[in-house]
Amino acid sequence: MRNLKPYSGDGFSFYESALAAKDSDGLRLRLGAIAGQLKTSYKNYADRFDKNNLEALVADGIFTAHKADLLSLYSYQFSVIKALRLEIQREQPQAIRYTCQHCTLTSNESLDHFVPKDEFPEFAMNPLNLLPCCIKCNQHKSHVWRKSGNRKALNLYLDVLPAEQYLFVDVTFDQYGDMDFEFYLEKPKSVTADLFALIEFHFDSLNLFTRMREKAIPVISELQNSINSRLGNLSYPEIAQEIKDAAAANKLAFGQNYWKSIVEIELLDSSPFLRLMGL
Repeated sequence: MRNLKPYSGDGFSFYESALAAKDSDGLRLRLGAIAGQLKTSYKNYADRFDKNNLEALVADGIFTAHKADLLSLYSYQFSVIKALRLEIQREQPQAIRYTCQHCTLTSNESLDHFVPKDEFPEFAMNPLNLLPCCIKCNQHKSHVWRKSGNRKALNLYLDVLPAEQYLFVDVTFDQYGDMDFEFYLEKPKSVTADLFALIEFHFDSLNLFTRMREKAIPVISELQNSINSRLGNLSYPEIAQEIKDAAAANKLAFGQNYWKSIVEIELLDSSPFLRLMGL
């Protein structure tokens, strides 16, 4: 995972442009009656965002009364939303621009509402509340984003991810004798307990251990084929070192906790893989 750069424009101006693009005079009239309150709520969100204190947001009944209209503005097929997703993507480094950073497993063809739009319909169109992600992460994400006044969900715009490795994997055999993987987290000493708790909740709520394991299984044959194709020219230790160097370079580009690099490095020295290679 890597941190994401948030939308750099004015959130309320974006909301206004989205409302103007809707072909409904009645919708504009009804939401125009609460424009002042909405503008204040967007400023409050931005202030909480700057302080990384979104858990202090308080729901306002006036927006609950207009919930249907506010939610009707958001549609992933809406041209304004599509343009916003592309704009946020363009803010990111090219290496990670189109990959979901919540899981690093697939493309980020969706947008996630960090603060749930059912709870805060006024922020359904707030760009600071929309993070690129894949459809699976959006489906898996828990609606429990705070508890007892404390935030539980990781925000990739706000929570600075550790530079140190905290994701690890063990290479094992399953009950059928096939090679398998067991992913787990370990807290680096420099990482605070609060941040690590957010990371743990993130992995748990998005079912990342299982999803990473499923993606890791094909890496076994990919690595085996890559090594076998080069064994005529290089020894196994030489090939393994080259692959480790490439994996280390990928960790610089995709993050120290990039699952595939971690799997490759662990596989190369594991007894199960060496046995598979006949070494």
